Amino acid sequence: GKASVAKALFDYLYLKINLGADLQKELSVGLRINWDNFSLSDFREFKKYTVISNSQKMKRIVKIIKEIKK
Repeated sequence: GKASVAKALFDYLYLKINLGADLQKELSVGLRINWDNFSLSDFREFKKYTVISNSQKMKRIVKIIKEIKK
């Protein structure tokens, strides 16, 4: 089946090597992600994958998304 929005974004960010030092800027502007289309349930699902992955990078990304979505 088709990957969910959350899973697709998670995989994309998880596998993306050169995210740059300024993750905040990269996520809010650089990657041109339309965060308005990223719902609360998407975010919850995204967080679930982050917990499973136990990736420090993804944990940082979750914190930044939380800030962006405020």
